[in-house]
Amino acid sequence: MRSPTDFPSGTPRISPISRRFWTGLAVAILLVGFTSLHSLAVFWTDQMWFSQGGFGSVFGKLFFVKAGLLLTFGAVFFCTDVGQLAAHQQIRCPSLIF
Repeated sequence: MRSPTDFPSGTPRISPISRRFWTGLAVAILLVGFTSLHSLAVFWTDQMWFSQGGFGSVFGKLFFVKAGLLLTFGAVFFCTDVGQLAAHQQIRCPSLIF
């Protein structure tokens, strides 16, 4: 049986690469969080401004048009991308592989 003094004391050391990874991840999460909060604040401010001026319906139409465009072009891009990947896999052209 080992005595308590045989066990290493203190907290385990973290390698510099691991510490760098976790620091970078934390910075990225904070950056995304602050950006999201800024976008939410701009959205809320615009909604209040349009409502205050009596143009709440205009804000709603703008929002739905922008959301529709986002979904439409996202779907077109997705279908185009999947089609190109399928064509590339059918052709199996080695010169296109990076």
